[in-house]
Amino acid sequence: QQQQQQQPPMQQMQQQQPMQQQPYQQFQPQQMQQAPAPNAQAQPNAEDIDPMAPSFVVPPTPGGSFSSPCRAEFTVQALGLHQHDSITITLLSGPQGSSISTPITSNPGSTIFSWEPAAQALQAGSSTEQACFQAKDRTGLTRNKCISVTVTGGQGCFEQQQQQQQQQQQ
Repeated sequence: QQQQQQQPPMQQMQQQQPMQQQPYQQFQPQQMQQAPAPNAQAQPNAEDIDPMAPSFVVPPTPGGSFSSPCRAEFTVQALGLHQHDSITITLLSGPQGSSISTPITSNPGSTIFSWEPAAQALQAGSSTEQACFQAKDRTGLTRNKCISVTVTGGQGCFEQQQQQQQQQQQ
């Protein structure tokens, strides 16, 4: 008995209970289902973007949103990571009437985005639209950035716009 007590617990179990064998079961493969095709229109995830692609510089580029009372105007800047890089920034999409200045193609590359909603929209109040930009380096790598742009509007903006139009007519 002393020998059994000194044995490790696993050996004691093996001595007390004989091992039971399971009957052999033949493997039955299940019918495989085809995975759905990837969506070709899907936007790339952050991990899909080459780490050497140009990066937007925040600031001066707004982080995710920009707000202004009567007119939106801000700098968009991106930096290339390759030696002797030159970065070109383009406006992929934006609100009607928005524009960018002639991009400065250098490293960093930059442009100025501007948007003034129509008079009726300014008078009605706040307008929020999305502007999307693309930075492209000399090797063809790209990175996109979208910014939510809000122009708060109001009566003061409408009057300011009328005064500018009158001055231009004179």
